[in-house]
Amino acid sequence: MKYKISDIAKLLGITTMTVRRYEEKGYISPARNESDYRKYESQDISRIAEIRLLRKCGFSHEEIEGLIDSPQEKISDSLKEHLAELDSQITRLGFLRHWLKDNLEMLERARQIGDSFIIFDNPPMYYVTYSIGDSLLKGRDRLSTINSFMYVAEEVQLIRIYKYSDYMEGRYIPHACWAIKESDVKRLHLEDIIYDNPCVEYYPGQHCVYGTVSVSGGGKIKGSGSSSGGDGIRSLPPSSDDSEECSGSVASLGDDWDDREPEFSLMDGFRRRMGEFMEKERLSFSGDIAVFMTDILGAISTFLICVPVTDAKDRS
Repeated sequence: MKYKISDIAKLLGITTMTVRRYEEKGYISPARNESDYRKYESQDISRIAEIRLLRKCGFSHEEIEGLIDSPQEKISDSLKEHLAELDSQITRLGFLRHWLKDNLEMLERARQIGDSFIIFDNPPMYYVTYSIGDSLLKGRDRLSTINSFMYVAEEVQLIRIYKYSDYMEGRYIPHACWAIKESDVKRLHLEDIIYDNPCVEYYPGQHCVYGTVSVSGGGKIKGSGSSSGGDGIRSLPPSSDDSEECSGSVASLGDDWDDREPEFSLMDGFRRRMGEFMEKERLSFSGDIAVFMTDILGAISTFLICVPVTDAKDRS
Protein backbone atom coordinates (compact mmCIF):
# COMPACT_ATOMS: atom_id res chain seq x y z
CA MET A 1 0.00 0.00 0.00
CA LYS A 2 1.17 3.52 -0.82
CA TYR A 3 0.92 6.45 1.58
CA LYS A 4 1.03 10.21 1.11
CA ILE A 5 3.50 12.35 3.03
CA SER A 6 0.65 13.87 5.07
CA ASP A 7 -0.44 10.36 6.12
CA ILE A 8 3.10 9.57 7.35
CA ALA A 9 3.38 12.86 9.25
CA LYS A 10 0.03 12.39 11.04
CA LEU A 11 0.73 8.75 11.87
CA LEU A 12 4.14 9.43 13.43
CA GLY A 13 3.36 12.82 14.97
CA ILE A 14 5.94 14.72 12.97
CA THR A 15 5.86 17.47 10.35
CA THR A 16 6.02 16.94 6.62
CA MET A 17 9.24 18.98 6.71
CA THR A 18 10.79 16.33 9.01
CA VAL A 19 9.79 13.58 6.60
CA ARG A 20 11.45 15.48 3.73
CA ARG A 21 14.57 16.08 5.84
CA TYR A 22 14.83 12.34 6.54
CA GLU A 23 14.62 11.75 2.80
CA GLU A 24 17.41 14.27 2.19
CA LYS A 25 19.61 12.45 4.71
CA GLY A 26 19.06 9.19 2.88
CA TYR A 27 17.06 7.51 5.64
CA ILE A 28 14.22 6.74 3.24
CA SER A 29 13.85 6.72 -0.55
CA PRO A 30 10.16 6.96 -1.46
CA ALA A 31 9.01 6.21 -4.98
CA ARG A 32 7.21 8.85 -7.04
CA ASN A 33 4.08 8.46 -9.17
CA GLU A 34 3.39 9.78 -12.66
CA SER A 35 2.64 13.24 -11.22
CA ASP A 36 5.96 13.24 -9.32
CA TYR A 37 4.23 12.95 -5.92
CA ARG A 38 6.04 10.92 -3.26
CA LYS A 39 4.48 7.60 -2.33
CA TYR A 40 5.63 5.96 0.89
CA GLU A 41 5.52 2.30 1.82
CA SER A 42 5.35 0.40 5.11
CA GLN A 43 9.15 0.05 5.06
CA ASP A 44 9.49 3.85 5.09
CA ILE A 45 7.18 4.10 8.10
CA SER A 46 9.22 1.47 9.94
CA ARG A 47 12.50 3.23 9.17
CA ILE A 48 11.25 6.64 10.31
CA ALA A 49 9.82 5.14 13.49
CA GLU A 50 13.13 3.39 14.22
CA ILE A 51 15.05 6.62 13.67
CA ARG A 52 12.74 8.52 16.02
CA LEU A 53 13.37 5.90 18.70
CA LEU A 54 17.14 6.04 18.15
CA ARG A 55 16.99 9.82 18.52
CA LYS A 56 15.18 9.39 21.84
CA CYS A 57 18.04 7.10 22.94
CA GLY A 58 20.59 9.81 22.24
CA PHE A 59 21.82 8.90 18.75
CA SER A 60 22.93 11.87 16.69
CA HIS A 61 21.91 12.23 13.05
CA GLU A 62 25.54 11.67 12.08
CA GLU A 63 25.55 8.35 13.95
CA ILE A 64 22.26 7.30 12.38
CA GLU A 65 23.50 8.18 8.89
CA GLY A 66 26.47 5.91 9.53
CA LEU A 67 24.13 3.01 10.33
CA ILE A 68 22.05 3.21 7.15
CA ASP A 69 22.58 0.00 5.14
CA SER A 70 25.42 -1.02 7.48
CA PRO A 71 26.38 -4.61 8.40
CA GLN A 72 24.52 -6.06 11.36
CA GLU A 73 27.73 -6.23 13.43
CA LYS A 74 28.27 -2.47 13.14
CA ILE A 75 24.70 -1.75 14.18
CA SER A 76 25.02 -4.15 17.13
CA ASP A 77 28.25 -2.48 18.32
CA SER A 78 26.66 0.97 18.11
CA LEU A 79 23.62 -0.17 20.11
CA LYS A 80 25.88 -1.71 22.78
CA GLU A 81 27.86 1.53 23.08
CA HIS A 82 24.73 3.60 23.60
CA LEU A 83 23.32 1.05 26.01
CA ALA A 84 26.45 1.46 28.16
CA GLU A 85 26.03 5.25 28.02
CA LEU A 86 22.40 4.98 29.11
CA ASP A 87 23.36 2.65 31.96
CA SER A 88 25.92 5.22 33.10
CA GLN A 89 23.32 8.01 32.94
CA ILE A 90 20.81 5.89 34.87
CA THR A 91 23.41 5.23 37.57
CA ARG A 92 24.27 8.93 37.79
CA LEU A 93 20.59 9.91 37.93
CA GLY A 94 20.13 7.38 40.74
CA PHE A 95 22.92 9.10 42.69
CA LEU A 96 21.37 12.52 42.07
CA ARG A 97 17.97 11.23 43.14
CA HIS A 98 19.53 9.94 46.36
CA TRP A 99 21.14 13.37 46.91
CA LEU A 100 17.82 15.15 46.40
CA LYS A 101 16.09 12.69 48.74
CA ASP A 102 18.74 13.27 51.44
CA ASN A 103 18.38 17.03 51.11
CA LEU A 104 14.61 16.83 51.25
CA GLU A 105 14.79 14.70 54.40
CA MET A 106 17.23 17.18 55.96
CA LEU A 107 14.95 20.09 55.07
CA GLU A 108 11.95 18.31 56.57
CA ARG A 109 13.93 17.41 59.68
CA ALA A 110 14.98 21.03 60.16
CA ARG A 111 11.38 22.16 59.81
CA GLN A 112 10.18 19.57 62.32
CA ILE A 113 12.83 20.53 64.88
CA GLY A 114 11.91 24.22 64.82
CA ASP A 115 12.90 25.81 68.14
CA SER A 116 13.36 22.47 69.89
CA PHE A 117 16.32 20.07 69.97
CA ILE A 118 16.71 16.38 69.21
CA ILE A 119 19.50 13.92 69.97
CA PHE A 120 20.72 11.25 67.55
CA ASP A 121 23.92 10.00 65.97
CA ASN A 122 25.18 11.82 62.91
CA PRO A 123 26.64 9.82 60.00
CA PRO A 124 30.45 9.95 59.66
CA MET A 125 31.69 11.92 56.68
CA TYR A 126 34.74 13.21 54.85
CA TYR A 127 35.08 16.86 53.91
CA VAL A 128 37.35 19.31 52.11
CA THR A 129 37.53 22.93 53.29
CA TYR A 130 37.42 25.68 50.67
CA SER A 131 37.42 28.75 52.92
CA ILE A 132 38.17 29.76 56.50
CA GLY A 133 36.39 32.88 57.65
CA ASP A 134 36.37 35.19 54.64
CA SER A 135 39.53 33.74 53.07
CA LEU A 136 39.54 31.23 50.23
CA LEU A 137 42.08 28.40 50.28
CA LYS A 138 43.95 28.32 46.97
CA GLY A 139 46.47 25.48 47.08
CA ARG A 140 46.60 23.53 43.82
CA ASP A 141 45.93 20.14 45.42
CA ARG A 142 43.08 21.58 47.45
CA LEU A 143 41.44 23.17 44.41
CA SER A 144 41.72 19.86 42.56
CA THR A 145 40.08 18.07 45.50
CA ILE A 146 37.32 20.68 45.73
CA ASN A 147 36.56 20.24 42.04
CA SER A 148 36.45 16.47 42.47
CA PHE A 149 33.99 16.83 45.33
CA MET A 150 31.79 19.19 43.33
CA TYR A 151 31.82 17.56 39.90
CA VAL A 152 32.92 13.92 40.28
CA ALA A 153 31.07 13.01 43.47
CA GLU A 154 27.34 13.31 42.78
CA GLU A 155 26.24 13.17 46.42
CA VAL A 156 27.92 16.05 48.22
CA GLN A 157 26.65 18.36 50.93
CA LEU A 158 27.55 21.99 51.57
CA ILE A 159 28.43 22.35 55.25
CA ARG A 160 30.29 24.60 57.67
CA ILE A 161 32.54 23.30 60.39
CA TYR A 162 33.27 25.24 63.56
CA LYS A 163 36.36 23.78 65.24
CA TYR A 164 36.11 22.65 68.84
CA SER A 165 39.55 24.09 69.63
CA ASP A 166 38.54 27.53 68.29
CA TYR A 167 35.29 27.45 70.22
CA MET A 168 37.04 26.59 73.48
CA GLU A 169 39.35 29.59 72.97
CA GLY A 170 36.42 31.95 72.40
CA ARG A 171 36.67 32.04 68.60
CA TYR A 172 33.81 31.14 66.29
CA ILE A 173 35.19 30.82 62.76
CA PRO A 174 33.42 29.06 59.87
CA HIS A 175 35.25 26.49 57.76
CA ALA A 176 33.15 26.23 54.60
CA CYS A 177 33.34 22.72 53.17
CA TRP A 178 32.05 20.13 50.75
CA ALA A 179 31.24 16.86 52.53
CA ILE A 180 30.59 13.25 51.52
CA LYS A 181 29.13 10.62 53.81
CA GLU A 182 31.57 7.84 54.62
CA SER A 183 29.03 5.25 53.47
CA ASP A 184 29.04 6.84 49.99
CA VAL A 185 32.79 6.68 49.38
CA LYS A 186 32.93 3.06 48.23
CA ARG A 187 29.43 3.06 46.81
CA LEU A 188 30.37 5.94 44.51
CA HIS A 189 33.93 4.64 43.90
CA LEU A 190 35.58 7.73 45.37
CA GLU A 191 38.44 6.00 47.18
CA ASP A 192 41.12 7.67 45.03
CA ILE A 193 39.73 11.11 45.85
CA ILE A 194 39.21 10.58 49.57
CA TYR A 195 41.76 8.19 51.02
CA ASP A 196 45.32 9.37 51.70
CA ASN A 197 44.41 12.88 50.58
CA PRO A 198 45.94 15.50 52.93
CA CYS A 199 43.26 18.02 51.94
CA VAL A 200 40.43 15.76 53.13
CA GLU A 201 39.42 15.65 56.80
CA TYR A 202 37.25 13.17 58.68
CA TYR A 203 34.18 14.02 60.71
CA PRO A 204 33.38 10.97 62.89
CA GLY A 205 29.96 9.59 63.59
CA GLN A 206 29.04 10.66 67.09
CA HIS A 207 26.25 11.45 69.52
CA CYS A 208 24.88 14.90 68.63
CA VAL A 209 22.30 17.45 69.62
CA TYR A 210 20.55 18.96 66.59
CA GLY A 211 18.92 22.36 66.49
CA THR A 212 18.21 25.02 63.87
CA VAL A 213 18.85 28.69 63.16
CA SER A 214 16.99 30.61 60.45
CA VAL A 215 18.16 33.81 58.77
CA SER A 216 16.70 35.86 55.93
CA GLY A 217 18.01 35.76 52.41
CA GLY A 218 20.62 33.01 52.86
CA GLY A 219 22.69 35.26 55.11
CA LYS A 220 25.83 34.21 56.87
CA ILE A 221 25.69 32.49 60.21
CA LYS A 222 27.33 34.85 62.66
CA GLY A 223 29.10 33.98 65.86
CA SER A 224 27.98 35.05 69.27
CA GLY A 225 31.20 35.64 71.19
CA SER A 226 32.98 33.48 73.68
CA SER A 227 31.50 30.76 75.81
CA SER A 228 31.84 33.07 78.79
CA GLY A 229 29.21 35.35 77.29
CA GLY A 230 31.49 38.31 76.54
CA ASP A 231 32.41 39.62 73.13
CA GLY A 232 35.41 37.31 72.99
CA ILE A 233 35.93 37.54 69.22
CA ARG A 234 39.34 38.15 67.73
CA SER A 235 41.33 37.52 64.57
CA LEU A 236 42.58 34.03 63.80
CA PRO A 237 45.94 33.79 62.01
CA PRO A 238 46.22 31.22 59.24
CA SER A 239 47.26 27.78 60.42
CA SER A 240 50.64 26.43 59.38
CA ASP A 241 48.99 23.92 57.04
CA ASP A 242 47.11 26.53 55.03
CA SER A 243 49.24 29.65 55.44
CA GLU A 244 50.39 29.53 51.83
CA GLU A 245 46.90 28.87 50.52
CA CYS A 246 44.93 31.67 52.16
CA SER A 247 43.92 34.78 50.26
CA GLY A 248 44.45 37.60 52.76
CA SER A 249 44.08 37.29 56.50
CA VAL A 250 41.63 34.97 58.15
CA ALA A 251 39.15 37.00 60.17
CA SER A 252 36.76 35.89 62.85
CA LEU A 253 33.04 36.15 62.35
CA GLY A 254 32.50 39.04 64.70
CA ASP A 255 34.29 41.75 62.75
CA ASP A 256 31.22 43.19 60.98
CA TRP A 257 28.57 42.55 63.59
CA ASP A 258 27.56 46.17 64.04
CA ASP A 259 25.30 46.08 60.96
CA ARG A 260 23.98 42.55 61.55
CA GLU A 261 22.57 42.77 65.03
CA PRO A 262 19.34 40.81 64.22
CA GLU A 263 21.31 37.78 63.01
CA PHE A 264 23.68 38.09 65.96
CA SER A 265 20.69 37.90 68.30
CA LEU A 266 19.40 34.83 66.48
CA MET A 267 22.62 32.89 66.93
CA ASP A 268 23.10 34.16 70.45
CA GLY A 269 19.58 33.00 71.28
CA PHE A 270 20.30 29.59 69.80
CA ARG A 271 23.40 29.17 71.97
CA ARG A 272 21.49 30.10 75.09
CA ARG A 273 18.71 27.64 74.29
CA MET A 274 21.25 24.95 73.43
CA GLY A 275 23.05 25.53 76.73
CA GLU A 276 19.83 25.21 78.70
CA PHE A 277 18.91 22.00 76.88
CA MET A 278 22.35 20.44 77.39
CA GLU A 279 22.35 21.35 81.08
CA LYS A 280 18.92 19.77 81.49
CA GLU A 281 20.01 16.61 79.69
CA ARG A 282 23.38 16.59 81.50
CA LEU A 283 25.35 16.76 78.25
CA SER A 284 28.74 18.28 77.51
CA PHE A 285 29.98 19.78 74.25
CA SER A 286 32.66 17.46 72.85
CA GLY A 287 33.65 18.12 69.24
CA ASP A 288 33.56 20.21 66.08
CA ILE A 289 30.17 21.72 65.25
CA ALA A 290 28.76 20.88 61.80
CA VAL A 291 26.22 23.18 60.18
CA PHE A 292 24.18 21.77 57.27
CA MET A 293 22.81 24.23 54.72
CA THR A 294 19.28 22.99 54.07
CA ASP A 295 17.60 25.71 51.98
CA ILE A 296 20.22 28.32 51.20
CA LEU A 297 18.24 29.64 48.19
CA GLY A 298 15.09 30.39 50.13
CA ALA A 299 13.82 33.74 51.41
CA ILE A 300 14.36 32.25 54.86
CA SER A 301 17.37 29.94 55.11
CA THR A 302 17.36 27.30 57.83
CA PHE A 303 20.65 25.88 59.05
CA LEU A 304 20.63 22.49 60.76
CA ILE A 305 23.28 22.64 63.48
CA CYS A 306 24.91 19.44 64.75
CA VAL A 307 26.66 19.75 68.13
CA PRO A 308 28.64 16.66 69.28
CA VAL A 309 28.02 15.84 72.94
CA THR A 310 28.88 13.35 75.64
CA ASP A 311 27.03 12.56 78.84
CA ALA A 312 28.37 14.69 81.66
CA LYS A 313 28.74 11.60 83.85
CA ASP A 314 31.08 10.07 81.26
CA ARG A 315 33.43 13.05 81.62
CA SER A 316 33.54 13.01 85.39
